[in-house]
Amino acid sequence: MKKGKHHTEPEHTREREAETQTQQTGSYLKQLRLDRGMSREDVVKATRVSLTNIIAIEEQAYDDLPADIFAKALITMYGNFLGVDGPAVAARFFEERYQEQQTGKRNRSRKPASGTSLVPKRLAEPTHVSSATVAAILLLLIILSFSLVCFLTGWNPFSFLKTESEKIQTVMSAAFSVDNAHGQHDIYSVEIRFLADTWLEHSIDQAEPVREVFRAGDTKTYEAFNSMELVFEKPASATLTLNSRPLPFPVAVNGHPTLTLPDDLLPPR
Repeated sequence: MKKGKHHTEPEHTREREAETQTQQTGSYLKQLRLDRGMSREDVVKATRVSLTNIIAIEEQAYDDLPADIFAKALITMYGNFLGVDGPAVAARFFEERYQEQQTGKRNRSRKPASGTSLVPKRLAEPTHVSSATVAAILLLLIILSFSLVCFLTGWNPFSFLKTESEKIQTVMSAAFSVDNAHGQHDIYSVEIRFLADTWLEHSIDQAEPVREVFRAGDTKTYEAFNSMELVFEKPASATLTLNSRPLPFPVAVNGHPTLTLPDDLLPPR
């Protein structure tokens, strides 16, 4: 009897591991949460990840998640909170998304199997001209008519097009110079909602750092054309959004959580 009981537990463990292997990442995280007796609201309070993103992760609603760099950080944070390897869980999540996308492409590329048509064919089809042939004939007639007008009037359309092209190029070059001068191709807008009384030190576009004091419930938005550095007094003291997308709270550097843009947006090497 003892021997049979001793063999039952490894078999149950193997079945549990096999079930985990076949589960999608979202279902796996959801099951871990339920095994710990936690609701989604409990996870939101503990991780500061929004309820919308928790639902999207567990349901694998890829289109409801933010940009990949933010989604990866959120999944990693959720996995670490549940006591598993967060980066590995995030990598598996995106691998499943890739496989699903590839499967969808293959299904769309399949052609329906050919079968016998129920509609009887005509013994003789009437002769007809394709639409492509008609379009080619009309285009040829337009070109001939245009060439005849140019020949009779002595007008050279190429000189006109060259002049207009030079004008457009001049205007676009001037506009591009203005955009580059103001750095409008690299604008960062960070909205901060403070959760505790704290101070924040900011440096915008490499300007001298400025320290400000905020209370819980205050909000502040900073915008930069090229770079931004935000140094917080203490961790988990605020929620952040970058260009209207959730941004994970930065890690501590020299004792204080520090956000540096654009460096913190670059993928790790």
